Amino acid sequence: MEGSGTSFYKNKTELLSGEFSFRIYASDSNSTSMSETRIVTVNRTEKELLYIDSETGKVNQTFEKVAPSRNVTLRIYNGTDVSGCIVTSNWIFVNSWAQLNSTLVENLDDTDKLLGENFSVKPNCYYFNPDAQIQFNYTDEQLKAKGITSESYAFVKVFNTTSNKWEVPEFKRDTDLNHIIVNISHFSFYCLVGETPTMRPSSSSGGGGGSGGGTSREAFENILISETIREKVFKGSKVSYKFNKEDNIVRYINFTGLKNSGEIAIKVEILKNTSTLVENNLPQDVVYLNLNIWVGNLDWASSENMANPKINFEVNKSWVLENRINVSTIRLFR
Repeated sequence: MEGSGTSFYKNKTELLSGEFSFRIYASDSNSTSMSETRIVTVNRTEKELLYIDSETGKVNQTFEKVAPSRNVTLRIYNGTDVSGCIVTSNWIFVNSWAQLNSTLVENLDDTDKLLGENFSVKPNCYYFNPDAQIQFNYTDEQLKAKGITSESYAFVKVFNTTSNKWEVPEFKRDTDLNHIIVNISHFSFYCLVGETPTMRPSSSSGGGGGSGGGTSREAFENILISETIREKVFKGSKVSYKFNKEDNIVRYINFTGLKNSGEIAIKVEILKNTSTLVENNLPQDVVYLNLNIWVGNLDWASSENMANPKINFEVNKSWVLENRINVSTIRLFR
């Protein structure tokens, strides 16, 4: 601490919201020592007024609020339709948290490492159409400090208060500007995490691969749509993932689980062009659509964890006719 005599102090004005335990140790010239602890609660909540037209229910002035950490920005654009809340005032409350509470931490995947940007925004009853946006900024040093070797392993998670589970929302990554922009339809609790590019260790019951399925390394601008489905995978179980989005040509993905792996997610991304991950290896035949399929965490989708995988997909009949395609030649190339 700084100071002298009987007046000492420690400047901790940079603290984010949360409860902090401070223990002070003191000893006098006779070597008599003592200590005392205080619990300090910090609340960094900031509020900003959201201007909504009372007749149309639409935002009539673009809303932008920077979080107390200064590293997260919430934006709601002019013309956005707002529904769901019956409140007397249109205040938006944002906060930056030094740490997550134990319940939230327990629900994260074992492979997730918190990168220090924990953001909450209320009231939770607001719904936005089109989506609002949250921008998370980060630094290379921030990633390296947590052992995250590549920006492609950093992403944002949102807590679903209905299912009490963390989910990966749709996001856009800008590696030049070191930020991630997340589309949100309603408010909740968000955190910036990094995923370690290794599998979880196997346990005596067969181990797990984690839900995963959300850390796409595809260039955001090349993704037309994406859809993520989660199912529980047990040893010997036949699992079926059914996809419902209209423009997703994948109808279902089936396989048999070989280990007790818990909840495993599959993300399907329909692409505008050939994946940016394989752009130097273009397919030679007539292409209907390009897509990515991500199953579980990195390297989970292997013969050790799953058997008899089957992908059911559809091809538009008009494309077949217009291109004079022989139906028997249609194949899914990997």
